[in-house]
Amino acid sequence: MQPDTEWSDWMYDILFSMRVLVSRLHGYSPFRLVFKCKPVLPYAIARSEESLLEPEFSDEDVQEMVEELERLWTRSIVQVRQKLASTDG
Repeated sequence: MQPDTEWSDWMYDILFSMRVLVSRLHGYSPFRLVFKCKPVLPYAIARSEESLLEPEFSDEDVQEMVEELERLWTRSIVQVRQKLASTDG
């Protein structure tokens, strides 16, 4: 970041980066889960000959991923509660 810029000048770039970053937890980016395809980055347009906007997942695939994310979320909440309970006592 350049010293003469405000952090808010970088907000859209930061948000975009967070949305396309692949999660280590489940292996997908938020963008890919929402739009069912990988994000098209500027450099990819010039290098690709295939259609970049074709969905990679069926609706059933997305539903399975959502269910798995819900299971992971529930399990992590239980683990956090257990850890908090063990540190309280």
